[in-house]
Amino acid sequence: YEMTSSLVGSEMCIRDSHVIFDFNNNNVYDWWFVDDSPKIILVSNSDFNKSYRIITNITINDNCSIQNFQAGVFIRTEKQILFCAYDIKGLLVFDEIGRYNKSVRTSKSCSLKMCIKKEKNLIVAEIYDKQDTFINKIEWYIEEADSLSIGFACKTWGNGGKIRADFDNYRICLLYTSPSPRDSTSS
Repeated sequence: YEMTSSLVGSEMCIRDSHVIFDFNNNNVYDWWFVDDSPKIILVSNSDFNKSYRIITNITINDNCSIQNFQAGVFIRTEKQILFCAYDIKGLLVFDEIGRYNKSVRTSKSCSLKMCIKKEKNLIVAEIYDKQDTFINKIEWYIEEADSLSIGFACKTWGNGGKIRADFDNYRICLLYTSPSPRDSTSS
């Protein structure tokens, strides 16, 4: 991966090009009752009070044989696991694993861009089409915690099947604000 810092000093990003989840069997990778879903952890045990922006393109192969599938970004604290995912049925879903979920309609597309921003206790997820046109958004509040981890995950339920999810051109940015000159004290 590549780590960069912007010239204006407002963010630091981890960038990489490709993560693939490839399901070639009939296994079920549930994540509602048990934690059987495959995950890639990109940020581990970070300070909860930090702000992040996660951007990725998600492409689902169109020759899949599975009916119940979601691919997206998870945020885990010692109190909660949140999963913001694109559902193969054309939904943007926000799950608090094992407790609640809510969803909004998106386009039923094989390729979308997902943008997630976490600031303090608010998480906002937005979905865009291939032409970068905004489709919909969903918000969730996360309980205050000491630390958090962020990564990609996929889950299946019901019957297994064949499917591939590609996370392309992703970046995870730590957002911060530089102190104003007024914040410094002169001696």
